[in-house]
Amino acid sequence: MLDKVDNFIILNKRLPLLSINTEKKIAIWIDTQIRKYKKKNDIMKNKYFYDKWSEFTQKHKKYFCTGDEMWNIMFDETKKYIESNNKRPPRSSKDDKIKKLGKWVHNQQNYHKKNKFPIDEKNRYEKWDNFRKQYPNLFP
Repeated sequence: MLDKVDNFIILNKRLPLLSINTEKKIAIWIDTQIRKYKKKNDIMKNKYFYDKWSEFTQKHKKYFCTGDEMWNIMFDETKKYIESNNKRPPRSSKDDKIKKLGKWVHNQQNYHKKNKFPIDEKNRYEKWDNFRKQYPNLFP
């Protein structure tokens, strides 16, 4: 099954979704493996399978990261985009990656403006605030 998931991710550049019937079985399998891995129970008690899953999730880290890791990835990609283009990524871009960054920036601006970053994400607020201050012409 791991090879099937690997092929799916490579082909589709995303994880399978529970909401799509043809992908549901694989999505459930992944969720199960994640739970077993975290608790080191069932098949994940076996070092071979535990290490195999670790290796697999590292290979596809982009799809198996925490909320903080994902936020930092988006932050870094946004920073690179702005440094290269001297403008914010537009939400209306035809390039899906840039469009996603543009929407992410818009959301961060709204969270910042309304001071809606969750309390446990104070470091995100501060990181975003410092970033905005570096580019006052782009974040008035």
